[in-house]
Amino acid sequence: MAQGTVVAFDQWMVDLAEALMDHELGTFYIALVNNTSAPIVSTAIPHWNGTGTTNLQTNEASPKTGNYTADGHALVNPTVTLVGGDAEIDFDDKGVYSQHASNPTNAFYAVIYNNTAAKHCVLFIELGGVFDMTTGDLTITFGAPLMYLDNT
Repeated sequence: MAQGTVVAFDQWMVDLAEALMDHELGTFYIALVNNTSAPIVSTAIPHWNGTGTTNLQTNEASPKTGNYTADGHALVNPTVTLVGGDAEIDFDDKGVYSQHASNPTNAFYAVIYNNTAAKHCVLFIELGGVFDMTTGDLTITFGAPLMYLDNT
């Protein structure tokens, strides 16, 4: 019978997060979807027009013009830092869309996905209800950090 507790070094959590960001996950994108089929944490293998069970791209906010382009935009400059034993992951560019007459009128969620061949979705952000980007600016803010690997 095995004894003891396995505990990962904090630095390994940072190394793991950096390896995922640099190699495995490719570039993260943020895109907007409507509430036709709301994403939930148990959505079966969510993807963005890649491989999986649930293609969230089919619910992309429309129209895909103005300051919002189809499939969203890349999140840039990923950083990984060690804070209190957690590997925190964040990006410079979040989601900022200025009001425009041709923007989507039915943004309800922001979806973050990786842009590898599989295009698996990573997380979603509830925008607090339907947002008409023709009537005002949309600024999506993440908590600081966006996500983290917890070493507990």
